[in-house]
Amino acid sequence: MLAEYRRRLERELDLLGNAGHDPYSLGQANMAKRALEMLGEEFIGGVVLSLTNQDATAVATELAALEMAGGDVAARIARLRRALMTALTPPQPPAP
Repeated sequence: MLAEYRRRLERELDLLGNAGHDPYSLGQANMAKRALEMLGEEFIGGVVLSLTNQDATAVATELAALEMAGGDVAARIARLRRALMTALTPPQPPAP
């Protein structure tokens, strides 16, 4: 998913870079370049998964059940469950 997004941004960067010396095109090319750099920095050393909300909820529920059953759930699994729950929580609108 992210690899495809990166390729799309790179194609846009190439198109905009070849558009000549139009200031708007150059500005757009610079924005695309910064977006690529930020994307790379954001995911250095991480793993990005694409799960449906239904699958993520099911996994988080199963992990919670393991914890409640008193099983020996490793701290990493507990962090995974919390990360899933955070990802599933809809963003709150900004306060007025």
